[in-house]
Parts: sequence; structure tokens; C-alpha cells
Amino acid sequence: MQSLSPPGTGPATLKSAQLAAVDSMLSLPSSSDRNGDASSPWKILVYDRHTRGIISPLLSVSALRERGVTLHLLLGSEREPIPDVPAVYFVQP
Repeated sequence: MQSLSPPGTGPATLKSAQLAAVDSMLSLPSSSDRNGDASSPWKILVYDRHTRGIISPLLSVSALRERGVTLHLLLGSEREPIPDVPAVYFVQP
């Protein structure tokens, strides 16, 4: 059986593996806009009902803010476009 944790860190729990996967997903690569300026560190998280059940027990609103998520929305909710702000969609396939 293969361990989910990095070598030398001990056995991983399901929660720690999920948290690592969500952290990886929320770590958008930094890019530059057309003027060569660094992009905004802020992002929007859009999720569906299924993935809300994954995110909710893992990360509080303040933990999402620490990861640069300023707005989190349910996929079916009405929302206005927010130009120049990257969005991460976390939805069930």
C-alpha cells in the first residue's frame, strides 16, 4: 500500500490528504497581466453541493481567506462577472 504522505512525515490521515489536495488546487500559479504587473493574489472559489461537503469540514472562512479566496460561491447561485480575478471551480465531474 502506498502512503499519501511525503517520505519521513509519518502516516497520512484522510483529512490531511484532502487538505493537501485542496491546498494544491487553490495554489494558482502567479502570472502577469498584459502590462507585466503581477496578478492579483485574490481568487474566487466556485463549488457545487457535493464539493461543499468536502470543503466545509476542511477549511473555515478565515482559512480560505489565508489561501487568497476572497469570495466563495455555490455553482448555481447568481453572480456577477468579476473581471481580472481568477476563479477556481471545484465541482463534481
